[in-house]
Amino acid sequence: MKLSTWPLSLGALGILSAVGFATDRFLAYREVSKLLEAKEAECLRALSVYQAHREAFGSRSGPTGPSALKTLTQEAAAKEGLLLASLSESERDLGKGRREKSIAFRLQNALHAPMIRFLSELESSGGGGRLKELHLHPSRSAEGGYEEVEGVFAKAFSAGGLPR
Repeated sequence: MKLSTWPLSLGALGILSAVGFATDRFLAYREVSKLLEAKEAECLRALSVYQAHREAFGSRSGPTGPSALKTLTQEAAAKEGLLLASLSESERDLGKGRREKSIAFRLQNALHAPMIRFLSELESSGGGGRLKELHLHPSRSAEGGYEEVEGVFAKAFSAGGLPR
């Protein structure tokens, strides 16, 4: 019985293709594994830097105690170039050893974009504070602006002054 070379050639070509594909997948896997190990080592280095220098990665606004809310509001308004017409503080007892410090502010002639950045800065740097009220009075003269913006920013504290 004589075998034809055509089926043997196709069979050999199939086996050769499978070996080539398997080799390609193995090399790709090895390259990805090396990249993964490098990224894991980089993350571990970053974690060790963070643990060694925690104070450098703290809040952008510094202290966030009860007395810092007024300063935070003034600094955020000044940073955005907003006219802070009035600013008043109040404090109330929430019960169960908790107190709430509130800052009522009024901005005049505020454009939309700086006002949004101001509110974002308050919430992100406020250390757990939140915007409780916001009243917008659109400007009749300036497009995309407000004649007056009134708001209340508040933060709850335990009796010892620690944020809750």
